[in-house]
Amino acid sequence: MPPVQFAIQSYESRTLPLSAQQLVNLYAEAPPQDAKSQVVLYGTPGIKTFCDNLGDGPIRGMHVMDGLLYVMSGNILYKVDNRCNAFPVGSIEKGGAGDPGVCMGAVANFRITAGSAGGGNQITSIKINGDEILGSAVTWTTSNVETENLIAAEINNTTTIWQGKTSEGGVGISAPDETGGAFAGAVVEITTTGDVQVDNATPPMGGGFCMPGDEG
Repeated sequence: MPPVQFAIQSYESRTLPLSAQQLVNLYAEAPPQDAKSQVVLYGTPGIKTFCDNLGDGPIRGMHVMDGLLYVMSGNILYKVDNRCNAFPVGSIEKGGAGDPGVCMGAVANFRITAGSAGGGNQITSIKINGDEILGSAVTWTTSNVETENLIAAEINNTTTIWQGKTSEGGVGISAPDETGGAFAGAVVEITTTGDVQVDNATPPMGGGFCMPGDEG
């Protein structure tokens, strides 16, 4: 019986009897000269559908920030969690060339991990690129979570561009959305006194992006 000729590449000739082959999730590799075969085929990971029916499409861009996937489908920007729950967070309208579309500002996160009531137990300073964004010192009170709420409120009470918000992940410090990734990599420095502790005194400022606008 003649040997079966397996496909070793993806190629289709205009004359199909000459060559019409396709490799799916396989790649060819040339073994050493003394091997039993001239070509060996290795399997490659396939692609599994994660989400479908996400907006009206087309998918115009994707970006991962702060552990979440952001997808621009049609003119709607969605935030997608690891269970494919999608939440619209913004939209774009038709603009001209150079329209930045929808932007999300860079974010840094930290958590209060310890503290006790007392006048000397405080978060005294939060600086970004050397600029103070905390209007006045925040004293630890009641619980770590309540103290985080006070920190976010104090950030929002200042006249800087920075915004404070709390979640299960602690305190989030974010730049305005229109800045996109301009502040990604900014240096964050948190100063505490007494027995107040944070999980990271220099949390990274990451993320930030702009999805393309509609030039139509």
